[in-house]
Amino acid sequence: CIVNGIHAHVLQGSWQQTYSLDSMVDAVQDLLVHGHLLIAAGLSVIKVWDLRTLGLITHMDGAAPICIHGKQLFSGCYDVPDMIKAWDMDSWKCVGTLLGHRGKINSICSFGTELMTSSQDGSCRVWKAV
Repeated sequence: CIVNGIHAHVLQGSWQQTYSLDSMVDAVQDLLVHGHLLIAAGLSVIKVWDLRTLGLITHMDGAAPICIHGKQLFSGCYDVPDMIKAWDMDSWKCVGTLLGHRGKINSICSFGTELMTSSQDGSCRVWKAV
């Protein structure tokens, strides 16, 4: 469980917390690692850290859930709950949106050339880049 930062909890074996990144403004809802990047998404912000330096690289106005597909990060959108945002991972700028759900986005995942999303509207959608 991760709340207001990133913490390792003691489990079976010999786990020890090595560092904590506590600069989120709200609870962390989703977390992923991509190469040397740690990406955390809350209810209204996404933050990206460099795991080599533990430095904050950037933050964006997005929301959980998050998923990487190709060279883009896909996220929810806190002010338009049925919108999915696409972020370029070189510039960290929003490069597009996906619309089609009629409820808050619950999950985003990637498989092969497709992106799948689910929503509180009861639907799952499959998206393919054209």
